[in-house]
Amino acid sequence: VSLTFNAPILDTAFVIFVRKVQDNRAAAEQLNVFELLALYKMAMRDYEGLDEKVL
Repeated sequence: VSLTFNAPILDTAFVIFVRKVQDNRAAAEQLNVFELLALYKMAMRDYEGLDEKVL
């Protein structure tokens, strides 16, 4: 399943990081939505509500 959003990129470095990580993982080991959201929250220094199980 693939989902694409058209939106302005606010943090280019974060996008480059995620793409690099995803490119180095097998299809079955790609980061899921919850992992991506947790990484984004950490990148934005928003630690409130992070689920330890996802990290």
